Amino acid sequence: MAIELRHRLATAVRFITAVTHLIEIALWAIVLLLCGDMRTFETAFYVSAQNYTALGYGDIVPSQRWRLLGPLEAINGLLLFGLSTAVMFAVLSGLVTPRLRYQNRHRPEGQVQHD
Repeated sequence: MAIELRHRLATAVRFITAVTHLIEIALWAIVLLLCGDMRTFETAFYVSAQNYTALGYGDIVPSQRWRLLGPLEAINGLLLFGLSTAVMFAVLSGLVTPRLRYQNRHRPEGQVQHD
């Protein structure tokens, strides 16, 4: 596989995972809006992004009734960050492994690989 194609594939995977995380944050923001806990989508998205990334500034706090949504979203975000890390590792590993095999097959006999 050409190097240019590998870079494009790696970039596409990073882009898709980033967009997937933003969509997930937006969905949680919509939940906060539907619960009536936040007044604007901007505020709901901000609170949702804090919860999803487990950042938790605490400057805007959900009401007593809906405060357990924060930890649920944090768990969801942490699991999905782990999943996206695994996907990126699998893709990059799949791109690097054939290159290493090719280099090892075409190394002159007796030559030691230097890292």
